[in-house]
Amino acid sequence: MHVLFLISIASAAWVPVAISYDTAYDNFTAPVTTLACSANLTALGFTDLGSLPGFPYIGGSFAVSANGSTGCATCWELSFNGSSVNVLAVDYADDGFNVAKAAMNGLTGGEAKELGVLMAKAVEIDVSECGM
Repeated sequence: MHVLFLISIASAAWVPVAISYDTAYDNFTAPVTTLACSANLTALGFTDLGSLPGFPYIGGSFAVSANGSTGCATCWELSFNGSSVNVLAVDYADDGFNVAKAAMNGLTGGEAKELGVLMAKAVEIDVSECGM
């Protein structure tokens, strides 16, 4: 029992990540077929970005390697300077996270444009926290 508890603590470790934004993820009507996770998302019945739970708190993640990746539709808590947001991983990102501008504004108190790219912490959380 103690080993299982320690494993679950270790799997919930915060990792340092770069976070940037792309306004393409803010487009309510953009089709999910443009995303690396399109196969996963269309199989779940999603058609456009606006149909995704938690929109516009979505974006690309280092956890997504390709279409059908196990990192697709995972939920991540991003934390920066005492603030945090939950983001649904729906696309590929080289490093860290590339999220909707609205999500980054939520994380930074409206300073996405001014900050551009920032270093924050991320931890994978249960997908229910992102509305899945």
